[in-house]
Amino acid sequence: MAFVCKVILALVLGALCSLGQSSMIQVQNGIYNRITVNVNDVVPKHLCNKVLDQLEALLTETSASLHELTESNLLFGSISVILPKSWESLDCLVGRNSLHHDLESHVSQQADIQLAEQHPIFGANPWTTQFGPCGVSGRGIDLPYPSLTRNHTVDDATSRAMLKAWIQYRWGVFEEQGFEGDTRYPSTYMEGEMELENRGCDNKADQLICPLDKYDHDVTTKQNILCNGKSIREVILASQDLNEQANEQPRETAKTIFVDNTGEKRPTLDNDQVTTIDIQDDVKPRQPTKENNSTQEDNKYFLSQDDGEREEQEEHEEMVKGGKQPFRAPIFNYVLPRPELFVLVLDRSSAASSGKILVGQKQQDEEFEETQSKWETLQQSLFQLISRLPVGAELSIITYGQEAQVNLPPTLITDTNKEGLHGRIPRRPLSHDTTSCLDCALKTAFKVMQLGSKYEGRMIVASMSLSQISAENLETIEQFAVPVYSVSLSGLQGKLEVDQLTKFGDKFVVTSPLSNQPEFLTRLSRTFTSVVRAASDVSIVSFHQDHRVPNIDNIITGNFVVEEHLRKNLRIVVTADDERDIEVFEVLSPTGRKHSFPTYEHSMAYFNLAGLNEPGIWSFSIRLYQTLVSHYPVYIEVLGEPNDDNAITLETWVHQRQDGANPEEVYVYAQVKQGDLPVLDAEVVASILRPGDKDFQPVLLQLRDMGTGYPDITQGDGIYSAYFTDFSPQSGYYQLSVSASDNSGNARTPKLSASIDADTNICCGSALPFSYTVPTGPFQRFAVGSSFLIEQTSNFYIRQGSRLVNDIFPPNRITDFWVDNYLDESLFVTLKWTAPGGDYDQGKAFRYEIRCYTSREALRDSNFADMSIPVHASLIPQPEENGSEQRCTVGVPWPNEVFYYAIVAFDEAGNRGKISNTISVFIKEDPSTLPPLHNLIESNEVDHLSQEPLQSFTENNSTQIIYIVVGSVSFVLLILIILCIIAIRKHYRIVKGFVSNSNESSRTRSIEDGDEDSSLAGTLKKIIAERSGKHFVEAKLWSSAASSPTSDYSSQKSPLPSISETLSWKYRNGLQKATSQELPGVHRIHDQKFSSIHTKIEAGDPGDKEISAKSDCGSRNGTDCSTLLYESSDNGSSSLDMSPKKDVDSLVVSQRHSFGQKACQLPGPPPRVSVMEDYSVYRDLSNLSNNQNDYFSVSQLPAELQNGGHIIAVPPYYDVNALEAQRKRHESLV
Repeated sequence: MAFVCKVILALVLGALCSLGQSSMIQVQNGIYNRITVNVNDVVPKHLCNKVLDQLEALLTETSASLHELTESNLLFGSISVILPKSWESLDCLVGRNSLHHDLESHVSQQADIQLAEQHPIFGANPWTTQFGPCGVSGRGIDLPYPSLTRNHTVDDATSRAMLKAWIQYRWGVFEEQGFEGDTRYPSTYMEGEMELENRGCDNKADQLICPLDKYDHDVTTKQNILCNGKSIREVILASQDLNEQANEQPRETAKTIFVDNTGEKRPTLDNDQVTTIDIQDDVKPRQPTKENNSTQEDNKYFLSQDDGEREEQEEHEEMVKGGKQPFRAPIFNYVLPRPELFVLVLDRSSAASSGKILVGQKQQDEEFEETQSKWETLQQSLFQLISRLPVGAELSIITYGQEAQVNLPPTLITDTNKEGLHGRIPRRPLSHDTTSCLDCALKTAFKVMQLGSKYEGRMIVASMSLSQISAENLETIEQFAVPVYSVSLSGLQGKLEVDQLTKFGDKFVVTSPLSNQPEFLTRLSRTFTSVVRAASDVSIVSFHQDHRVPNIDNIITGNFVVEEHLRKNLRIVVTADDERDIEVFEVLSPTGRKHSFPTYEHSMAYFNLAGLNEPGIWSFSIRLYQTLVSHYPVYIEVLGEPNDDNAITLETWVHQRQDGANPEEVYVYAQVKQGDLPVLDAEVVASILRPGDKDFQPVLLQLRDMGTGYPDITQGDGIYSAYFTDFSPQSGYYQLSVSASDNSGNARTPKLSASIDADTNICCGSALPFSYTVPTGPFQRFAVGSSFLIEQTSNFYIRQGSRLVNDIFPPNRITDFWVDNYLDESLFVTLKWTAPGGDYDQGKAFRYEIRCYTSREALRDSNFADMSIPVHASLIPQPEENGSEQRCTVGVPWPNEVFYYAIVAFDEAGNRGKISNTISVFIKEDPSTLPPLHNLIESNEVDHLSQEPLQSFTENNSTQIIYIVVGSVSFVLLILIILCIIAIRKHYRIVKGFVSNSNESSRTRSIEDGDEDSSLAGTLKKIIAERSGKHFVEAKLWSSAASSPTSDYSSQKSPLPSISETLSWKYRNGLQKATSQELPGVHRIHDQKFSSIHTKIEAGDPGDKEISAKSDCGSRNGTDCSTLLYESSDNGSSSLDMSPKKDVDSLVVSQRHSFGQKACQLPGPPPRVSVMEDYSVYRDLSNLSNNQNDYFSVSQLPAELQNGGHIIAVPPYYDVNALEAQRKRHESLV
């Protein structure tokens, strides 16, 4: 079936929830436009021509392969190559579509493909930086330029690697095969006694991804685990790129101008038509099409437009009718850098920042005072922003209220005029202008930026109130891809408008108590530092932050570390409520050089130490005036710029996803790198300030790089992540900041051995491949991330006027469920896994559920609860904290068959996590067989026979041998059957005679003649021997008719006939001992009630005739005594129960008495009848004590069970003599 016909099926699988955060790609009718490639400065200038030629060939071939892979549905349209500024005058640009400006604003960091130097881990192979769950686009493709220059033409390996990198980058998919040595996604797995390759399909040599109809959804590949069993093709089918409705844009926004090979600019067609892109004559696509399918020697080239125009048009119309695109080579535009222009758009109105409707002059005055305070803080923090803008760029300032005003036209930024530029910001807000017209300011800013011509513009919007944005301005942002960075001081922003406004930029919300002005100013300054980093090529790193209060002498001291690779243009800032409160601020370098003359302004005292500074430990000292209170807060921050490419950097971002009926998932990420290398084992903590939190106390969230797949997909890649679930009951924006440190010296970077070829490394299984690691040294990093909005918190509900928390977050998925070991010569295996959290990866779960079956299909989500067999809960341990390793030992139902196991976690609210990876368990048991016939003949008894005649005999008379063997076996079976029949008949006669002839005298004789041993007969003999003592031991009568001796025990047994029947007591109630067991004990007790009753009977009390009648042991005609069974009690307070309903027939104690006797003579000491739980099952497991584990030990048994003796459970209805004679020991079933 054609690819496009499967789209309907794919819609059922769900659509991707988000694309890459920074990508500018647009997809229209299956054509990718706005693909950006950034050429790094490290690419040698003398290789300019070869690099660009090979780049065009590689991306054209990638587009052709993608077109073929998707059955003519997707291809590349326009590709913009951003060149270094130093390449402007190179000859390699002659004849290319070189432009000094592009029609869209491009930022090099946001490029889809980075052309840089060879990677230290992956060599010259293209590879994708992936971070998110299945279906989420990556952060870009790294294409090392040596892959383009090592050969004269692009080799097939590079082409395939580039296509795979694009698929992973665009659709967020993973490898469909395992990795050698990977513990989570192994290259092979055992299926019974067979070792199979861990692949989603049997890939052919030319097959990059698996087909739909031959895909194994259950193998433990990274693609199956992270995409819930969906193949790469299924994910592509479900993507928005093939969903025409999801990608359809309004008619008026679907115009994009391209430059063809003649240099003429032309717009694309509207959405109801198909974009046609002119091909370049010198492009040689890999795959031939109908346009160039000729028998001539040059049939691999496209026909020119003049020669093939009619054929091209006919084919185009035919393919469009079928929903496909004819292949066209992409257009390459080479973009040279333009002057950078930063436009500050500032909300100066006095509109209600709280969103309230103001009534009365008093409320208006209070609101204006709050607005003025925020404006002053904003004005002070903007000095930090302007001072960090790159020299050589231009700055423009626009303020707005009811109207927009240009306060500063585009002006060049120099080292000496930054303070003057900041002075153009008004000192006060508009006192009587309560209208905020952001639309007016955006239109003015677009005119200043001269979109599409002169400037590479970035817009920074600082607002203090909620303002509507017109569709026209949003369309302009979409058309020209204008990067807009929004900073809100109120937190009141509409999600739709802000998301569209900042589509190519970012959004930040900064709120803080106005009573703590230094904290507010510090948070705002740090946010603007992150804006500068995101909006320009300037790399500013915050590596020390501190919050201090003065000591009793009003002095604050401390130190910070300046690293070897981060010591350029240091800026040391102290923020206070008023800079005049700071009396002295000094800084001392490692060599003792003192800096004593800071600059005091804008509530700050700071040092700007230009150039390279000394590495090592620096110290600072701050003295405040004595008039200040002791809790006066002071904030210290140290920033710098890397002086080489080996500095450690920190970046953070958030991803949100709504998956159908499941709760909204919020992922927090941070990437720590040293140059191109990831930093391992760093301590990364996210600080999240929730909306409506009056105390302004952030939630701290530990980020981890564990490679569990949920949420961290690859261990050791330097990307740390965690789920965020601690939502506020109030809707609004959450503010994010992240810190990273060397984790007390444990942080390190990976390295490859010189003997390993980096080009052979494949990215990536559960962990990044490397050989050894190197410590990073001490460091600290701080970054402010974009704010994220949660509009409706479904985990809160109202009951009786109170807001309560509803737990809607399930435990995390377990992805490392494996067999730890097999217990020798048993049907038991030990399983291990890593404990998940209770709310995704936070806290701990409530319980586990492990199930098994003989097929993997039964363990899928739709069949898990219905078809699979549960492992008894008594064998499964309680969940521990997230990240802990856990084990348990379970029994396999039977040998010689493959059983598949899976585990799932539940929280206390009953939320179930996703089913783990499935594992196979196989225990082989060889059946007992007779030795071969020739071995028997070669035994000592027949060694006189010759081997040669025997061999001749067996070869020539094989049929006769079979007849002889079958006849012999049949004869033996016949004899055994006859003997069994005789034994059964004889046993029947003995039992019948015993029943008919049993009377009091025979019973008495059997007791008197019984051996004096530990059997039941011996116990009854003791009763007769002590009868002459005339003393009666009070005892509690216990009837088997009322409760069976095994009734309590069976109620605690496992529903499965396995070892869990006994182990369940160990896990739930602790090890059961004879003194605490629920079954009757075997002890002598004294009961005053029984003694008094006997006295009344003996005295003939007429008031107790009823009791006497019930307890009388004799009768006139010599009838037998009532059947009684003694039961002892451990507490010594049992009472006599003489109910007639408690007659038993299991243990008979009888005595003849005449009618004239005063009372029934009960036997003296009560019999020690052992009615005990089945401890023998523990003896069957005694061999487990040799294993080094914590699951079983013989020392855990009661003392009486550790001496090696046989333990026999005696049911009361068994014939004691027969049982004693047989001495059969109970055998535990598994």
